[in-house]
Amino acid sequence: MLRNSFNSGEVSPSMRLRIDLDNYKNACSEITNFDIIETGGITKRKGFNKYEYLEKELGTYSSFSTTPSGALFSYNATDNETYIVAVYKNTRSGDGTTLYFHVFSIEGDNKGQNIAWKTYSRPEVQDIKTCCEFKTIQINAILLFMHPLLPVLELGQKNGKWYLEEFKYKEPPWNAYEPQDIQAIVKKDATSAIPAYGDTYSVSPSS
Repeated sequence: MLRNSFNSGEVSPSMRLRIDLDNYKNACSEITNFDIIETGGITKRKGFNKYEYLEKELGTYSSFSTTPSGALFSYNATDNETYIVAVYKNTRSGDGTTLYFHVFSIEGDNKGQNIAWKTYSRPEVQDIKTCCEFKTIQINAILLFMHPLLPVLELGQKNGKWYLEEFKYKEPPWNAYEPQDIQAIVKKDATSAIPAYGDTYSVSPSS
């Protein structure tokens, strides 16, 4: 069967073999190194050309050049503003583990300059093995960083200044507010071992 539309993106394992659904006909189990166009077509994902000035600039950041946890991401703020975002994690004594986001301009008068850098700290950061685990998606002029261990991070500009903050949902994800099954311990408050009408019980989460 010939497929020429992929605007349903990648489907989860639970969607596989669901040939009765329309999304199945416009999706793949895995799409690697391709960008999906809104109309359904795909284009080869743009790679990172080796800019000498960028390599030189990154070389000054010993933490980025020596750690295997670093990764590069592209960010097209406008048609005339293209940036490379270098992300790496670093552990310093007393400061804990922190994510560093360095924004490099690759066009215009600021070409090759590190024009902004932001940090993000959270206990779960230490469990991230490499920043290549991040998934990114750009929506208009903001770039979202997603990782299973962290909240969604939003990188962008406000009033000409760069910012990095946790993404604010208009509606929180379902697993953030719907009741979830947890293991619990139920204890009988009555002193008698024989159940009787009117006995009370206390419930507490299991440790």
